[in-house]
Amino acid sequence: HSSPNRSRSYSPRWHRKRRRRSYSRSRSRSSSQGRGRRPCRRSDPRGGDRYRTGRRDRLEREEVTSKRVFIGMFPEEPSQAAIEDAFSEFGTNIISRVQWKRNKQGEFAGCGHVEFKNIADSIAAVRAGCRHIAGARVRVKFDTPRLGSQNVPPIHTHAECKDKLPPGLRYIPDFITEEEEKVMLGHIDADQWQQTLDRRTQQRGKMFSYTTHRLEDLPAPLDELPSYFTPIVHRIKDRFSPIFPRGPDQCIVNEYIGDQGINPHIDKPELFDESIVSLTLAGPAAMVFDPVLTRSGQEPLGLLLEPRGLLIMEGESRYKWRHSIPKVAVDKGLEGKEWRRSRRVSITLRTLLKS
Repeated sequence: HSSPNRSRSYSPRWHRKRRRRSYSRSRSRSSSQGRGRRPCRRSDPRGGDRYRTGRRDRLEREEVTSKRVFIGMFPEEPSQAAIEDAFSEFGTNIISRVQWKRNKQGEFAGCGHVEFKNIADSIAAVRAGCRHIAGARVRVKFDTPRLGSQNVPPIHTHAECKDKLPPGLRYIPDFITEEEEKVMLGHIDADQWQQTLDRRTQQRGKMFSYTTHRLEDLPAPLDELPSYFTPIVHRIKDRFSPIFPRGPDQCIVNEYIGDQGINPHIDKPELFDESIVSLTLAGPAAMVFDPVLTRSGQEPLGLLLEPRGLLIMEGESRYKWRHSIPKVAVDKGLEGKEWRRSRRVSITLRTLLKS
């Protein structure tokens, strides 16, 4: 009940809340129509805009858009009708082929691929997320091609391709001396290696779990970068300022022997900041960069990472290009050039995003 002494502008609390809700709804409608608030983009400390880290933007950066979609894992082989029914909300007769993966004995391996007739349907299926198919909740994602010996592009030295590098990618040959390389390898080999993957690794700061894809705490002194990294980190900051304005505070050391490598990927943009720095020790290996969006018209590029060379990924090369190390024993370049793999140790420095 209002009092005669109150001003005309007074309104009950419930009425003010309802008015605020209607105002926020009108703001969201105007924003979706291209008016009102600007899109949510984080500001970059070096100027410009940070790439957004929403789920839809991560899909466009991390995956290759194609008609072929991976689905798995199934406890038993589902029928063709069950697959078509699971994706029926996107239309009828939209699947051209279903291919299941089988082991050497011809038994169902728990996963497979669905090829859509239209790329718009495959994108809609992936963005819809996990599906319930034949009583099982299965994962749906774009099929990520793996680089084997048959489809690796020619490998170039830095001198051969320095004008063709993806935007934001820098490579500095001989960033450290042979003596510094020898000292760092001695310290690394004296530390304890982990064998959680098919290759040996060491992690400092935080441990990235390849099972949960999350960061986990490490006990002291592993919760900080080792002291023998300090001179190299200071040199990187002095030479490429303002790189690492508040880091790096996470590191992974990988050891690759022979034909060991890594599949195409992008370092988690929801966990790590923009700058990714990698230092190569001991032996050479090729790294292949390929654009995430196939419609961009850019071709994959193979770059030889030589011992003591420093690689910096920022901007588009960080978010819109995947990087991989082909699983081959010999990297082949132009005009018959070859580089046989031996042992390569890489030090990757990153900065954790603020929670």
